[in-house]
Amino acid sequence: MPAADPADARAIVSSMLSRRRSFAAVALVALSGCGGGSNGSGTGSSSWTAGTFPPSSTFANRCQTPRTGIDPTTGRPYADVQGSTLNENNFLRSWTNELYLWYREVPDRDPAGYSTTSAYFDVLKTTATTASGNPKDKFHFTYATADWVALSQSGVEAGYGVQWTIISSRPPRQVVVAYTDPGTPATAANLARGAQVMVGVYLPFNRIFIIGLSIICVLGIYLMLFRSSLGLRVRAVMQNRNMSSCLGIPTRKVDAYTFAFGSGLAGIAGWALTLVGNVDPGLGQNYIVDAFMVVVTGGVGKLAGTIVASLGIGGLNKLIEPSFGAVYGKVFILVLVILFLQWRPSGLFAMKGRSAD
Repeated sequence: MPAADPADARAIVSSMLSRRRSFAAVALVALSGCGGGSNGSGTGSSSWTAGTFPPSSTFANRCQTPRTGIDPTTGRPYADVQGSTLNENNFLRSWTNELYLWYREVPDRDPAGYSTTSAYFDVLKTTATTASGNPKDKFHFTYATADWVALSQSGVEAGYGVQWTIISSRPPRQVVVAYTDPGTPATAANLARGAQVMVGVYLPFNRIFIIGLSIICVLGIYLMLFRSSLGLRVRAVMQNRNMSSCLGIPTRKVDAYTFAFGSGLAGIAGWALTLVGNVDPGLGQNYIVDAFMVVVTGGVGKLAGTIVASLGIGGLNKLIEPSFGAVYGKVFILVLVILFLQWRPSGLFAMKGRSAD
């Protein structure tokens, strides 16, 4: 937490994703280390611009009524400094935008228009309802600080029985299940490790760009292989190398061109991966097995087989993961591919030609 608990007995609990086990998908958010629900009239000098959210750390511990002494929950002195109610409201606004599950549905209201943090907190939530007409956010309420401290220090945990992991806290946010405790509602609901929280279904721009780039690359490969003289030579050498050489095709040059073309495609793929992952020596290792399965399942050297197999394996993987988890889902698909190749060793689209016979 970037701030300590409020001093005058108010801690704010909301439907915010947390790394703590105390509540599943619920986090304790303190009013920037200040007297939560303070009624101070201080306004501060922070300006408000709709849609612009400074980091919550900018306003952390800037309090209308700073606390002194030792924080009993940490054993360290309070970090409070003199601030204002507006600072506390700004902290709530930025913190909500950073970690609230339905942050896109929260109305961005001017924090200077609310004289208390409690009043401002009450509007920092989604007003949307579920298909059954119930509120999406059922856990937007406040706790007296003394009650929360007593509860948190009692050694008893109340929750759904799931541990969440925040992979990406910035939009597009990604939150998955780290593990579930046995004998809990999460286990009873078959909530599996690796299951991802879905806040609607949307694609970030980098994913859309990668999809578009993939389509362009596939079209480029098709035009090169089936609509050019070089592609004709490549297919000829691939199907019958000796006969191609007898017909005057420079097979070694074709090999060099094919290698250069494949290396270029691999470079484009690596460049695209930098948009969704960190750049390191193991950047593509998570995709090696999937790529191999796509090639052998679709049929070696068959463009149509590669397209069909990649869409099939990728879609099946996403369907299986929620039930079996990410790891077992991969194993299950690998077993299916092995069984398929036992039945059809040449893949979906078998090579045709004399050399294939």
